[in-house]
Amino acid sequence: MTTHLSDLASDERSARIVLSHLSEPGDERTSAVVRRAGALEALKLAESPLMVPGLNDADSLLWQEQLAAKARDLRYEINTDPAGVLVPRDDDWPTSLNDLRARAPLAIWVAGDASLLSRPAYERYW
Repeated sequence: MTTHLSDLASDERSARIVLSHLSEPGDERTSAVVRRAGALEALKLAESPLMVPGLNDADSLLWQEQLAAKARDLRYEINTDPAGVLVPRDDDWPTSLNDLRARAPLAIWVAGDASLLSRPAYERYW
């Protein structure tokens, strides 16, 4: 039974988690597609025979091939526990990551108190 990438995600959060497994941090192609179409649609576009909106033909094919190669290696179940993953919509998302623009992570994995990430540095230690 073949599982499509879009079958691994049911919402924007889980789609970002899948994409964070398949793309490198700072991958500008993936970030561009997510900004333009959203993470769920990006998963569909990754397997589509159509060119990806917002990317030229060469970048579109390269992006699809890179994600497909990594998807073949994805052998474990994606953990969508919201306590362990933050996406830009989450309250505890460190807004300073938005300064990275196209290189900002799609999701970050956290252990411990995630709220510390969104607090000013001087509040983290007291």
